[in-house]
Amino acid sequence: MGKIGQDWTAEMTVKLPAELTAVIALPETVTVAEAVAFLEARGIAAGLDAARFHTLSTETRGLRGDARKRARRAGAPARADVMAQGPEVFAQGFQVIGDTARIAWQSQAAHAKATGTWSEASGEAAPRGWRLAWTGYDAYNPATDAEIPANEHPARFTANLDRAETFVRAALAALPVTEARIRRSDEAGAFPSVPLVGQDDLLYAAPPALIDGAYESAQRFLDCWDRAEPISDGMVLALRGRDLIDQNAFWAHTLEGQTALARAARPGGVTYSAPRLNAARSAIIEQLPQRLDQLGYDRAAKRVEFTAYLPEGEALGPRDLLQLATLVKSGLPDGQPVERILVTFATRAMAEPAARALSDLGIEGQYFGEDGAFHPLQL
Repeated sequence: MGKIGQDWTAEMTVKLPAELTAVIALPETVTVAEAVAFLEARGIAAGLDAARFHTLSTETRGLRGDARKRARRAGAPARADVMAQGPEVFAQGFQVIGDTARIAWQSQAAHAKATGTWSEASGEAAPRGWRLAWTGYDAYNPATDAEIPANEHPARFTANLDRAETFVRAALAALPVTEARIRRSDEAGAFPSVPLVGQDDLLYAAPPALIDGAYESAQRFLDCWDRAEPISDGMVLALRGRDLIDQNAFWAHTLEGQTALARAARPGGVTYSAPRLNAARSAIIEQLPQRLDQLGYDRAAKRVEFTAYLPEGEALGPRDLLQLATLVKSGLPDGQPVERILVTFATRAMAEPAARALSDLGIEGQYFGEDGAFHPLQL
């Protein structure tokens, strides 16, 4: 899954992600000293010394503003003191910060907020524990929006992506990892948004039980990725778009897989928020198949009606879903409001693969039955 057939990298200015980050979730039984020792053993713990430890807790109480504006402690605690601290201290905002890595405590609520991909309806949250993050590549350039000529920097990005995957695999082999990912930070957001993973995740690893809580089965989840493999201690690891450099090409590559993940997710775990599309991505969408045909707009009912003809075995694709999500969010392009959307299918067999997506979007569906009457589409 994931490939949609076109080569989006041809004649394209390379756009790198703003950031490439590997994130490892560890249980609370792991100590700070063990996490730091792992970083140091991997040779990526630059800056993890006493002069770089900061606290954002005691000294910032009563201050207003977000964490970026808060004062840091003057000086630094001794390294041994930091290594001896447990979750109760780190939960107050204390972090171990290095040049490219950091270790922080993360509650279930913080995990949900940080990933933006979990809800109570979608399954069990990742357990409380440590969040170990390593930034392997930071290409953000405000002057160019990270767009650079194809002959510059991609080799550096690829090398750091190799390091990020090596880092994750080493953690899976050496530590009791509860969840892991490599994320290519993307400003557009996921479409659709699904449990556990973002569209900018190119690698994800977790125990099948965690995936089963959010999807109909772990196998259906894994089938939506380019490749998957079992890891020690019962973990599974999935990859997609591993060899792609350009950010728009990666986004295009994941479109079909992302909609397949939405179909595989348990009810209540998917949202279809229309993303912000740059010119390159709008062009990608316009070249995708379109199965919806707009019949018209009922001004009195504020209702838009579509018909849809789907080849056997197909479901509504990214282009159609994006059109519907945009209508739900913004109404018609001329500003007329839309309160209802109705999609009519020629047969029940065509309608059923689209039922979950229409339900998640809050859109009505119906099909023409063998009895010559229209029947409402239900999950």
